[in-house]
Amino acid sequence: MDELERRMRQQLDALFEGNETELARQIGPDQQQNVNNFITGKVKRSSLWREIAALLQISEDEMRNLMRLRKMQDGKNTKLPTPFKMADYFPDMSAKTVATHTGNERMLPVLGRAVGGDAGEYEFNGQPIEWVPCPPPLMNVADAYAIFADGFSMSPRYRPGSVLLVHPSKPPRRDDGVVVQLKPTEDGVAPRGFIKSFIGWSPSKLILEQYTPAKKVEFDRDHVLAVHLIVMSGEYY
Repeated sequence: MDELERRMRQQLDALFEGNETELARQIGPDQQQNVNNFITGKVKRSSLWREIAALLQISEDEMRNLMRLRKMQDGKNTKLPTPFKMADYFPDMSAKTVATHTGNERMLPVLGRAVGGDAGEYEFNGQPIEWVPCPPPLMNVADAYAIFADGFSMSPRYRPGSVLLVHPSKPPRRDDGVVVQLKPTEDGVAPRGFIKSFIGWSPSKLILEQYTPAKKVEFDRDHVLAVHLIVMSGEYY
């Protein structure tokens, strides 16, 4: 058993009572063999690795490092998944908009143009609206960004106008606040997004919750571009 399998089985025991079948069921239909092959090292790289990491509450950085270690121990030139890049989701965004500095202070881009509506919809066109100071916990998170809460769909948790700070690569847990980005419906259209509370994944849906009015919100998982964790929030400044 290599270190990656040991770590995954540790989390399987803690979160799923060691039940690989239940883990595979939450990832999607007919995925049990694919999940087992990845856990046991029969395949060194899996297209499901992000979903497995999120459900096992293993950070993507840790999962990549363990896959890298597995590759080194295997001695083969196995291609590893590349880290998240802001440009993967916002292709029009230049590198300098990901982070900037004023003197010794790092600043984060505020993304997402609010377009209104009861659901609190945003358009992610890759253009920063503003810049806000980066707090210490996100200082070394290259792709961190901020978004302004708009409307009352997540009130009282997030007041309209407050700034929400986002860690794109940290997996959410149940009841965490998240920024959900949906794939564009046609070429040339910017991704749209919403701020909601994360409930979980079903085989076919992303399940969320909003507070005002209180209701469940579901999106087809094939339509979901990204789910980003909100790690901090505060009054607009």
